[in-house]
Amino acid sequence: MTLELTNLQAASDFAREHRLGIFSPACYQITPPDPQCPIKGNLDDNSDKKMYFLPGCSYYDKTVIMRFRGEQWFCSETEAQKAGFEKARYSHNTHGLDFPGVILAPACNA
Repeated sequence: MTLELTNLQAASDFAREHRLGIFSPACYQITPPDPQCPIKGNLDDNSDKKMYFLPGCSYYDKTVIMRFRGEQWFCSETEAQKAGFEKARYSHNTHGLDFPGVILAPACNA
């Protein structure tokens, strides 16, 4: 790793640890700002497909909402669908938390 990459990684780690910049609660969210709107609207890193996750779905707790990417919270499935999001069929860990890009389990079976 070059010195530049090492410095960038250190800056990223510092920002994440101290919840600064894009890692601040305004941009990087795991819990909904409004408890009445807990549905996570997430963009898949590999395809930019818009998916939504309901509480209790596989990997809901690991799905991060990155507001700066256009990800968002919804109060209802209808609201998510009107915004162009589809119910997640599989659980993708899209932000590299444990197993990047790996399909883990059925997510939101109705």
